[in-house]
Amino acid sequence: LRCLTAMLAPILSFTAEEAFEHTPGSGDRPASVFLSEWPQLPEEWRNPELLKRWERRLAVRKGASKALEIARAQKVIGSGLQARLNVRATDDDTRADLQQNRKLYEEICIVSALELVDQEAEVCPDSRIPEPVTLEALPGIQFGVQEAPGQKCQRCWKLRADVGKTEQHPGLCHRCVEVVSC
Repeated sequence: LRCLTAMLAPILSFTAEEAFEHTPGSGDRPASVFLSEWPQLPEEWRNPELLKRWERRLAVRKGASKALEIARAQKVIGSGLQARLNVRATDDDTRADLQQNRKLYEEICIVSALELVDQEAEVCPDSRIPEPVTLEALPGIQFGVQEAPGQKCQRCWKLRADVGKTEQHPGLCHRCVEVVSC
């Protein structure tokens, strides 16, 4: 609990301070969470594979953000949620991660859809974007953007082809219908 309150203190200062005041063992702790040392994490919590995966995911997000900005400038989209991000990856690890975690990448990149295109498919089908976006930090990965198909979901604002398919909630996509029906 002390580790958690110390880590949350810069973000949720008042909440962390209140929680810290009510932690057991008041004799061996500082008077305030802001006077405590930054906690040292146990070595068994370190996971180099997980770190590597998330570094790659954040690098993909950086490339996606660059492609989305170009698409906005060319008036292909207005916001990221109007976009379908096309990604071509020649690196096997990145390609496998994109395939297995497509929905996660949609959330990370804040787009309505993410499509992994094969080597023959066109990454940039919209003529307003002349060439795919690449990053030096991500060799072998290309990004393209086009407008996502479908209608805007009233709850998540993503453009989805399944909006309006449910009679009880005609303005919601299938995912949002499941959430509000719980």
